[in-house]
Amino acid sequence: RIIVSQAFRVPAFLDDSIAKSEEILRQHKQEILQTLPTAFEPQRELIENITFDEEDRKDIILSGVFNEDRFQQFCDVLQEKDWFIFYNQFRNTMPFVTSDNPVVIADTQRGAGKVTSIGLGNDRAVILYPITPSILIGIYSKGFLLGRAHEFENVRILVDDMKFITKVNYLVIRQCHKHSFIPEPLFTAVSKQDQLQDSS
Repeated sequence: RIIVSQAFRVPAFLDDSIAKSEEILRQHKQEILQTLPTAFEPQRELIENITFDEEDRKDIILSGVFNEDRFQQFCDVLQEKDWFIFYNQFRNTMPFVTSDNPVVIADTQRGAGKVTSIGLGNDRAVILYPITPSILIGIYSKGFLLGRAHEFENVRILVDDMKFITKVNYLVIRQCHKHSFIPEPLFTAVSKQDQLQDSS
């Protein structure tokens, strides 16, 4: 439930949904007007002038997502997938980073995506959620690893692949809204590198 909440509350999801909601509202009004009974014809202008500001649309979107039945459906989708627990053996030099958009929805064919563009239930979707600098939760479809992913489900997997850790961190930073949070000692190392580049 925490992962679903995080995925849908972040600004990236809300901004994307609010931008799309204006067109959806226009389409719905058009459908209503096209099927408007003659008895309601005097209300046509009122319907045409219905508007919702950004805050109203955000409230409508969140009310829909967090409707208990709908929210449980999203949770059920994730529960049906295979869960991996990755333990970062390079935590002291290359920790997992996080951001203000902490749940990364990665498209196995296209890289980082968004909940609205790929969907939690899509078999291509991989959900990555760094919960500490050492621990990453990865949620994969049943078809991952040729259907053998369940053999590793809920087992702590020691990760000593720097390329994998760097790729995860890249996706987290790429999908952030405004801020990424880099733990020590990596933050100091990155800051020093920036200082050297600025002075050169």
